[in-house]
Amino acid sequence: MTNKISIIIPVFNRAKYIERCLDSILNQTYSNFEIILINDGSTDNSLDILKKYKKQDKRIIIIDKKHEGVSIARNAGIKKSSGDYITFVDSDDYLELNALENMINLSKKYKCEIIRTDYRYLNYNKDLPHTHKYEGMYKLNNKNRHMFIESALKEEFGCYIWLLLIKKDFIIKNNIYFEKELYVHQDLDFYINLFNNAHSIYFSNIITYNYIFNKECSKNLKNTKRNVISNINLSKALYSKLDNSYNDLIDVLTTKLSYIYFMGLFIENKMQLKEIYYMLINNEDFSNILKRMYSTKAYKKYCHKHKVYYFFLLKKINFNFLAFILNIYKIFFNKK
Repeated sequence: MTNKISIIIPVFNRAKYIERCLDSILNQTYSNFEIILINDGSTDNSLDILKKYKKQDKRIIIIDKKHEGVSIARNAGIKKSSGDYITFVDSDDYLELNALENMINLSKKYKCEIIRTDYRYLNYNKDLPHTHKYEGMYKLNNKNRHMFIESALKEEFGCYIWLLLIKKDFIIKNNIYFEKELYVHQDLDFYINLFNNAHSIYFSNIITYNYIFNKECSKNLKNTKRNVISNINLSKALYSKLDNSYNDLIDVLTTKLSYIYFMGLFIENKMQLKEIYYMLINNEDFSNILKRMYSTKAYKKYCHKHKVYYFFLLKKINFNFLAFILNIYKIFFNKK
């Protein structure tokens, strides 16, 4: 008998895309699966579409809940799942038609807890190139474990949850779930949990997934305050799971991610930019991160390729002057 795969799909206001996503799964060459659709409080007609598909295929399960974010939605899917393996799909993307077959075959061949495949990045109907840092089978001894965790914190490869096929008993045994207080970058935290607990992982360059660049999703500035706080919560979660040797990398990552949201607001919403600025400089956790980066000189070691150092101005200048500096930077360095 073939192994059953549980496919977990959170859905929030994705009526425009969800049919393409579901069609790509229902037409898979591998048929022993269940689709767990978590309607996360959608206000469009997403739920109606999910119910229509459920009537057509008994492998579909719907969880209808209030809106709490993708982490809690995915956790609900894990708890509901009955498969031998778990994989995740975002509701505005779609699978290659042989994706599940390729993933399950790799798992059987290499007998490891985690399979990670590759993807196609689609932007306005164009395939965009991307690179994958690792390929092949890795036993997670102390050396390899450290290598993967460091690479994840440095963002040297994409911690994309939708590229994984994971044995369910491994997830349950090690109590691996998504942090409910993380609204962004929850995949990174999940990967760290995997690396901390797994004994083996196989990286494949087989393309199984089509990631759609979606401006509706990427332009999420209205949630910037929530996302900046989520970044700080990410640092707390990582500190609790990793030893002190990773603190510098966690500090730099947190500052870099906060900078990205901060700069995203610069053009779109200067009133919220000012609010975020003062929220950050008055946040004790973020202040401690900056202090550690000063004391350990982490910014000199890790920031030479990033613009993180702009945040070191936060404690030293007022908001209006900072806005002036950022505007100069935009004019002279952000030209397309």
